[in-house]
Amino acid sequence: MAEIALIESEQNLKMQNMEYLALNEEYQTLNEELEAKVKHIENINAELIISRNKAEEADRLKSAFLANMSHEIRTPLNSILGFSGLLKNNYMDAEKAGIFVDIINSSGQQLLTIINDILDISKIEAGQIEIVPGPLSVADFLREMHQQFLKMAELKNLNLVLNTGFLDQNPEITTDENRLRQILGNLLNNAIKFTHCGKVEFGILIKENFIEFYVEDTGIGISPENQEIIFKPFRQIKSSNTRLYGGNGLGLSISKALVEKLGGTIEISSEQKKGSIFTFTIPYTEKKISPSDIKLSSSGSDKSNEWK
Repeated sequence: MAEIALIESEQNLKMQNMEYLALNEEYQTLNEELEAKVKHIENINAELIISRNKAEEADRLKSAFLANMSHEIRTPLNSILGFSGLLKNNYMDAEKAGIFVDIINSSGQQLLTIINDILDISKIEAGQIEIVPGPLSVADFLREMHQQFLKMAELKNLNLVLNTGFLDQNPEITTDENRLRQILGNLLNNAIKFTHCGKVEFGILIKENFIEFYVEDTGIGISPENQEIIFKPFRQIKSSNTRLYGGNGLGLSISKALVEKLGGTIEISSEQKKGSIFTFTIPYTEKKISPSDIKLSSSGSDKSNEWK
């Protein structure tokens, strides 16, 4: 009888031990599941904090943008209203009136640019920007851009240089001319605005599958930390001179979006107090053009050949 009782006791102990092991395994499984859920909740909380910070940063940027935009809009509008009022209420000679009309026209163009930038950034964020491709002679296009910005450069005693290297090949591309003009115009405008002395040079390099446009200046340059944000919308370089140079903080972000929409990329290389080089690419397939189609005389491919 004692042996039977011992056997039963051992069996009971084995059963209890198995139950304990099963409970312990279940506990470990539940504990692992709990730890996983806690980790998941921590990750969600971290993501929520990041999202909240981004939302707060976006609100701050947009508030700063709206405050700056209010100034940018009022400035040309005040000029238009002020000088048009002088024209209306005062007798003056034709020369002085012509100066006032030029100021009104310039302010109107400035205001139109601001409005177009606002419309463009809205379309870009909504994914509704339109591209209308067509054939374009790059040589003729660059000559026109040089003429367009020449006076702006001369007013600051800057040398605006069009590098004629590669233009003797008269490359022709299929792209949206208006958007390309907007991109290069933004870069040239910024280069001239932020350069006090020296020159602004622009031109192209023909690569295997694309044309690389570049704008190089001897201006104030951009710090490495600011180079990371200048292509983001509503961002402006933090500087005590921000108000001195003006601007709405949209030009480069619009340019980046348009370059990418045209199938290219945009980059910057800059050093403070020495200048900046902006480059962007446009897809290009080499096309044979007869000599009779070439509108620019051959100037050689040496970069020292400059069209001024």
